[in-house]
Amino acid sequence: MGSVCKTPGDEKNITDLYTMNIKDNANKFLGIAVVLSVLSIWGVAQTNQTGVQKTEAEIAVTQSKSVPSLTNSQLLSSAGTIIATNNGVTITQGPGTSIPEGPEPQGGWFTPLYTAEGSIRFDSIDDSNVVFHTDNFPFSISMDKSARWQIKTISCVPKLDMCVTNYVVCNGTNIYQISLSDKILEQNEKQEIVTSRRAAQAATVLNGVYPYDSGGVIGSLWVSFVAGDHLSHYPTGKMPNLVESSPELEPSAWCTDFVHELRTGYSNSLVSTGSFIINKNYVSKNLVGYQFIKEPTDEDYYFLMNKKLNALKSIPQKEVLRATYSLGDSIEMDGFTIPTRYSIVRYSTPPGLTEYYVSDKIIGIVTNIIVQQDRTSMLPVINGRISVCDKRFVYRTKEAYRDSVYYTTTNEWIIDTNSVELKNIVSKNIYPRVSFRNKSIVYYSLIIFILFLVFYPFISLKKWK
Repeated sequence: MGSVCKTPGDEKNITDLYTMNIKDNANKFLGIAVVLSVLSIWGVAQTNQTGVQKTEAEIAVTQSKSVPSLTNSQLLSSAGTIIATNNGVTITQGPGTSIPEGPEPQGGWFTPLYTAEGSIRFDSIDDSNVVFHTDNFPFSISMDKSARWQIKTISCVPKLDMCVTNYVVCNGTNIYQISLSDKILEQNEKQEIVTSRRAAQAATVLNGVYPYDSGGVIGSLWVSFVAGDHLSHYPTGKMPNLVESSPELEPSAWCTDFVHELRTGYSNSLVSTGSFIINKNYVSKNLVGYQFIKEPTDEDYYFLMNKKLNALKSIPQKEVLRATYSLGDSIEMDGFTIPTRYSIVRYSTPPGLTEYYVSDKIIGIVTNIIVQQDRTSMLPVINGRISVCDKRFVYRTKEAYRDSVYYTTTNEWIIDTNSVELKNIVSKNIYPRVSFRNKSIVYYSLIIFILFLVFYPFISLKKWK
């Protein structure tokens, strides 16, 4: 049976890290590695603000470095025989479906129809249309008959000689994520950020089917492989911009329509083309209308959010386009159609506060497809004690809010939101919202008050004369 407990200092440490202004997915994955590092040293030492600032500096330096290309060979999950080649994509024979020995795992079984493996190229572009940084993320994605899915990605940071592996799955109700780092970041006696060979792990739980916490890489896979079936069953215009790097920090990601065309005629549907476009009818005047945005708890972040919200209200019509998606190639297998190449173009953020230009290009390529696989556990398996960031209870009103709740569990997920353990933790995580006065008003009020104190004696003296 798993155990749950609230860890002292959990919320502050992770909040500090999650509020970093992460530029793109390379930073997003490194941010996860940093979170893992903090998680792994809870109870040993508290991470102070200086340490966070130095870590941000490390991220900035790493962002300017080129990450070498990684092939999907790091992800190959089967040593089966290649049985065919289709338009440059190898088809690999799995071991065949069978029921593994032992009890049913927590969350039940997952029997994939296929697993697609490949790599995502991520180009960051400056306002002169010059690529200044490129990353490659190996990935695998598995789908079953019920549109449930499992994604695995790898991100390596050569400068720090470390890699982070992400497992993100959706059981149709919630999204469960585990991030594993082969090393962690720590502070030495000189307060420098260094790597340690101790491995670390952390987990996240979201409600719903949108992977809004996982960055543009996993978001792009969702749009390519999952969105078609989702939209064919739940046709809707409004959809969060899941290819945005950090939707939790960007209000514009939550007021977009996904204008799309579907490719149908098979057992599943795929998005052929799509555009994330800001709909000004969704723009809210305050964060109550953006339930999944991180609550501002410091002055700088508060005013930054206000600037973003105000800019959204008056964004020029020519800048409402935030990202485009295009399906390149696909192949048909056993009545299913599988994407093998797609591309995404993203535009600069935050809208209305930066020059409008193409800021990123994402290309996903599948190089191998595995068929006839063993069934496996639906949820990522937890081994030992793990720290969890649970976002299923997030809410905000004008007066109060509750962000993510943080706890540790052992050997299993806490699936039931009505469990006694979670109810106890959640009940203690409601906080009054904080507002800050405008800096300019405070500044000028102080100046006026000081001038009054300086000249009051002269005014009084003149009056008495």
